[in-house]
Amino acid sequence: MFCFVYSYTLAHIPVGLALDRFGPKFVLPACIALTFTGTLPLICFDEWYYSILGRVIVGIGSSASAIGLFKVASMYFSQEKSARMASLSIVIGLLGAIYGGLPLDFLLNKFGWNYVIYTFSAFGCLLALLLVLITPSSSSEESASDNIFQDLKTVLFNKHIILISFFGGLMVGPLEGFADGWAKAFLCEAYQMTGDLASSLSSLMFIGMGAGSFFLAYLLEKYPDKHYEVIIACSFAMIASFLLLFTQAGGLYIALPALLVIGFASGYQVITIYKAISYVNSNLVGLATAISNMIVMVFGYFFHTGIAK
Repeated sequence: MFCFVYSYTLAHIPVGLALDRFGPKFVLPACIALTFTGTLPLICFDEWYYSILGRVIVGIGSSASAIGLFKVASMYFSQEKSARMASLSIVIGLLGAIYGGLPLDFLLNKFGWNYVIYTFSAFGCLLALLLVLITPSSSSEESASDNIFQDLKTVLFNKHIILISFFGGLMVGPLEGFADGWAKAFLCEAYQMTGDLASSLSSLMFIGMGAGSFFLAYLLEKYPDKHYEVIIACSFAMIASFLLLFTQAGGLYIALPALLVIGFASGYQVITIYKAISYVNSNLVGLATAISNMIVMVFGYFFHTGIAK
């Protein structure tokens, strides 16, 4: 797991630079190829270190998902609509994460690991080829400059990008730390739930995040200068919901809406990234997204391990 997280996080800046220079037409298909290639060592080799190498490769390929999403949205949609389109993509991704487990378990039980991984790899290869064919080429004016160090300096020394990413990272604990790893254990301990029920209720936060990402992006279209107000409102909503959970006020009748509100408020991440990339020109959107998301992911790691300790 940590091999994936480390490679995913560290690959952000190189992938962001590549997207700004070469565009999504070739970078995204290449990252898709890395993602399905990294799963093949699980069935092609018996040695453990090959599996670790595969997880590293999957992490590198997966890093293009969020960065590419915001890069494509900013390239092909107006500034007013790009946030909503990016949030819609996030919703689709969350639906896959929430509801994809059951079909996958069915396929694994019916056909076995080898067949499923080979089939998914074939679909990944077709998807990569399809992206190469249908993705428009980037125009020359959208390309980043030839000076990589100057681009890095422009983004890394922009205090507005670093600060809003830092504060966004401080708010990622409810999703990256609590929902991803410890919500089930907390609900079982504090509310004496069964494991299956606690696991089901934990998914409410991801459902809430999907709804929050889309609604908050739509709200940003109506009030384009209210980034900070929206983020601050989300932070207070998280605080209030966690206080209700920790005090166990109202039992399950309060816990259920509190989990939904926590997830809904976690949609602030879309607003944070869009505010961060608003401080750079369009030719540096990929790099700005990469650095902002990388900072948030680093905080996610510390929240996860911190809650464990």
